[in-house]
Amino acid sequence: MKRTVAAILAIVGITACGGDSGTATTSPSASGSPASTTPLPGTFPVQHGTFTFNAVSNSGVTGTAYVTTISTGFTVSVALNGLGPTGPKHVTELVEGTCASPGTLVTALGAVGPDLAGTSFSNTTVNKPYTLAASGWAIIVHQGSDLSTDANKAVISCATMGPLS
Repeated sequence: MKRTVAAILAIVGITACGGDSGTATTSPSASGSPASTTPLPGTFPVQHGTFTFNAVSNSGVTGTAYVTTISTGFTVSVALNGLGPTGPKHVTELVEGTCASPGTLVTALGAVGPDLAGTSFSNTTVNKPYTLAASGWAIIVHQGSDLSTDANKAVISCATMGPLS
């Protein structure tokens, strides 16, 4: 009897220490798919969004921004094409507003720079909630590696952000 109780406790302990997926799934339905998925106590639902970068001023720089919520805020992953195989890194910022009407800086994001294939990647963790301003948010990519001149401040690509799902 003691061995049976110990075995049950060991199984429960192993099950409880499983992966940190943030969701609990009930038994499968007759079709084999989960009947429902609910957040575990103390977790939050992870949300995602994908936003498209459009070239500005015929720059040819396009790409995608991927946003994912995390417990401390959200991550922004930027993937751009068209920067060419060489050149400086480009200042990238999250601002209030839209691409058509960018506004106040929310936070600086990781600078993006070209590689031999002409692509560029940047990953940034933002330690604040993903709460869109009433005017929206946009990610802007500047021409230069700093914002010391008007030429460097020129926007070469932009993605207007929206709600996550």
